[in-house]
Amino acid sequence: MPSGQLLDERNVDPQLGLSSAEAARRLLADGPNTLRTAPPVPGYLRLLAQFRDPVIYLLLAALSFTTLHGRSKASPGGRSIPWSSPPSSS
Repeated sequence: MPSGQLLDERNVDPQLGLSSAEAARRLLADGPNTLRTAPPVPGYLRLLAQFRDPVIYLLLAALSFTTLHGRSKASPGGRSIPWSSPPSSS
C-alpha cells in the first residue's frame, strides 16, 4: 500500500502528525502502543529445562566418574596425589 493512501485512510497529515484530540481518541479506542510480553518463566522451570540437553548427562557422568575414581587414588592422608611430570630423559 502506498504511504499516501495509508495516510489518507488514517486521516493523518504527514507534516503535522496527529492532533492531541485524535491521539487521545485512538488511545481510548485502540489502547496504548505497547507490545505484549510473555510472562517470565519461573527459575525452577529454567533449571529443569537444562536437563533436556543430553550434554548435561555426559557432564554429570564425567563428574561422577572423576569423583568416585579420584577418591580411590587418594593417599593415606586423605589428599589426592598430585599430577607428576613425565620422567626426564637423561
